[in-house]
Amino acid sequence: MSLEELLQAVHSELLRRGNDEGAGAAAELIAASVALDELDAAVERRDDDAATFQAELLERLLAGIGTYDFPVSERKRQR
Repeated sequence: MSLEELLQAVHSELLRRGNDEGAGAAAELIAASVALDELDAAVERRDDDAATFQAELLERLLAGIGTYDFPVSERKRQR
């Protein structure tokens, strides 16, 4: 399972549970994951303008998420 697939599953589950704030944070992480992939591709092709744009976008997306406390079961916290 890719990171995007995992985040999509988390997003869907949070929506199902009515946790709109958590679903929004998951959606921001999905967007950040895509931006990271695009940043990697831009660096690989040596496209400085695209790399700068994607790096700034990634920074804004991650800053917007902040420190959202995703719900984790007590059992998983004990691992």
